[in-house]
Amino acid sequence: EEPAHAVTAAKRCTELAPSFAKGWFRLGAAQRAKGNLSAACDAFAAGLPHASPDEARDLRRQLAEARKALDCVPAGIEEVSPLPSPASSAPEAGKPAPWAAGGDKARGKVDLAKAVQTAKRVAELAPATQAGPDELLSLGYSAFERSFLQLWARGKASSQRDTDLAAYLGQLPRDARGLAAFVGDAMSEETLSAFVLAAERVMLPRDAVAAAAFLGRLASVRRFELLWMFQGKAESTAATNVLRAAVATSGGDEPAREVATKYGVKL
Repeated sequence: EEPAHAVTAAKRCTELAPSFAKGWFRLGAAQRAKGNLSAACDAFAAGLPHASPDEARDLRRQLAEARKALDCVPAGIEEVSPLPSPASSAPEAGKPAPWAAGGDKARGKVDLAKAVQTAKRVAELAPATQAGPDELLSLGYSAFERSFLQLWARGKASSQRDTDLAAYLGQLPRDARGLAAFVGDAMSEETLSAFVLAAERVMLPRDAVAAAAFLGRLASVRRFELLWMFQGKAESTAATNVLRAAVATSGGDEPAREVATKYGVKL
């Protein structure tokens, strides 16, 4: 049933954002995992006009593999035994597949290590900076995100790291409209994951209501619904813990209850 659920979620993604190339990749991957090779080819091909050069390369590779597999299927057979998802296949030598972190989540599996590895790759590619979170904020979202992911991926947890994470989150705009304008449509799945997990780690122990309000502001960012659709159990658990604590702390915080519906959390 998991591939069927993944197909349903990916179809919904492409309906909400037909120009979102990763949604078409996910649909192709889900169809291929379900054994629908022809539908997988259609999905991979549909994503090409909307893909960046890197995304197009991966879409073409998966399209070629699906077509090759389809050529081996006897005429008259529309479905075959489920194939390994391209998200779990081996990436090009020396380069992790950019879709891998989300592929497992689309099938309901959680691998937080992949998200951390992605953040580490971003950190390795990013130039070193000594700017603080307040200075980075003035440089724009990309610089802020890059530096935040560097910090998030930095080894073991420590009190200093938690203090720094809290400082970063505290510098983000305090109103939903301001945060949405600052982020634009640039937020990635990895960053949303890091924001939610960091909110649970460093904001919840200090102020559950403030942590819940931060999750509410995140939900106002463009493409949040799509990005949250592919988050895993760890992120869902973190959001649940924050929102339940906010309701318990405030004696029934209505804003937290409203935010809970956006995250699919049952209080």
